[in-house]
Amino acid sequence: MVCLTWMVVPLILAGQAVDTSVHSLKPRVILLNLSSSEYQELFHGAPGTVAMHSGLVTLETGQSVGTHNSENYEEIIVFLEGEGELQITDGDTLQVGYGAIAYCPPHTEHNVISTGTIPLKYIYVAAKVLPEEATPPE
Repeated sequence: MVCLTWMVVPLILAGQAVDTSVHSLKPRVILLNLSSSEYQELFHGAPGTVAMHSGLVTLETGQSVGTHNSENYEEIIVFLEGEGELQITDGDTLQVGYGAIAYCPPHTEHNVISTGTIPLKYIYVAAKVLPEEATPPE
């Protein structure tokens, strides 16, 4: 959130409207605090991205993120440390951990649980699915 704040606050203070169009977006780097166990929001839609949300999550052994539905977002999960399970409601339980990347399609109810001896640390990236008529051709 600190990264977004330094971009938005000067515009608000100057009395200008924040331009959320694709053309106003700029490449940038966000530094991760990998030694922290606190949740770190990385991107949260406009004005930082078009519609992408992401964060760095750390779960202690036995802890879960909680069952949730991806709704109109598809999600990838990149595992940085530890071991765990990706439980799909009414579906499979997938083994995940360091070096794995998982994918959850839109409208998928799921939960991530830390099962290893060290905390499970991962980055999730969720992107809103475009309406079919707006989907770029392959």
